[in-house]
Amino acid sequence: MELMKKVCEELEPEQESDPEDVKRKRFETVLELMQKMQDLGQPPTELVGDMGSAPTGFMAPNNQEQGQCNIM
Repeated sequence: MELMKKVCEELEPEQESDPEDVKRKRFETVLELMQKMQDLGQPPTELVGDMGSAPTGFMAPNNQEQGQCNIM
């Protein structure tokens, strides 16, 4: 939870007018924090709910294999 709080604290002051070097440093900081979160594994179910299956709209239709893409 502390890592997510740090991510929010890093992103909240962001302004479109920030100089590129500030944006780059912020990106690197957020990326590092996100990698630390990923290293901790899946978030607790109490925090994100049951993630046992893909959300509606993210699953392949019943008549289509997962590896197939009907767009391409």
